[in-house]
Amino acid sequence: MADLLRSAIIWLGLTVGAAAEELKIVVHTMSGGHMIHARVFAHHLQKQSGQSVTIKTVPGAAGVTGANYLYNVSPKDGTEIGTIDSRVPIQFLAKSDGVKYDISKFGWLGSAVDGRREPFVLWSKAGVTSLIAGTESASSINHIRLINSVLRLDMKEVVGYTDSAQAKLAFERGEINVVAYSLTGIRTTNPSWLTDKKIVPLVQYGSGLVRHKSLYAVPTVMELAASDEDQSLIEAFERFSILARSFAAPPDVPDHKLAHLRSLFDRVMSDPEYQSDAAKIGVIFSPVSWLETEKIVKDISRIPQETVSRLRQF
Repeated sequence: MADLLRSAIIWLGLTVGAAAEELKIVVHTMSGGHMIHARVFAHHLQKQSGQSVTIKTVPGAAGVTGANYLYNVSPKDGTEIGTIDSRVPIQFLAKSDGVKYDISKFGWLGSAVDGRREPFVLWSKAGVTSLIAGTESASSINHIRLINSVLRLDMKEVVGYTDSAQAKLAFERGEINVVAYSLTGIRTTNPSWLTDKKIVPLVQYGSGLVRHKSLYAVPTVMELAASDEDQSLIEAFERFSILARSFAAPPDVPDHKLAHLRSLFDRVMSDPEYQSDAAKIGVIFSPVSWLETEKIVKDISRIPQETVSRLRQF
């Protein structure tokens, strides 16, 4: 618990209103697509709730630090919610070091983006002949590490970037030439990489054999997986990417307050102004309800332990 309390917490105030009780959003990263979208979401949450909304960041460990904070430190009174990285459930199942939460006990509000509609992609710089990828830490279960193994791409891996923003900076500097980000993430944070054709998609993943309409010439990892065992591994891994922009409350929030938070989330998702603002930053409107989110989390929890054990290698 003490290490959580010592985590760096950076307060980013949004417009202060005269509302009775402030709402806070714990964001698991200091920058990147999750933060950009969280700020847009916070603006419209403030409008729907009539309350002041504040963002604070608790970054680290591929989202685990933020999830630990939300689970163990955040008040259980309905005044604090958080963003959940798509890697957080798999870290829990794999019993990764530092995990101090149970995914089944969060009060899931839903996801603003359905990863089945917005794929993850392995991107490389245009014109490279050898692949050098950057990963965020040696301990986190990593997209690049998994795909590198399953597809036998022989990528060199540079380990230890603290977050996605640092990895992207390394990519721009030429220290690495491969990154793994969702199509939404690139549209949100680095749209010029697409418009200026600085990057090319190598493979896509998230929807099994289904290719995204804007990446129809790009093969899926599932298509290229050489064995039934590898296909089962990818199928399990892709379940986590469905909740690409998910939000949750801490455990043990009273039922009526959790219902209120879920109602606020739904109202934001159905607000045409939110949908327009989200589209402006590259977030395609494809929400997942809290009911479906809970079902997805239960499905994730049923992944066979032998598959989880293999996933933990990455």
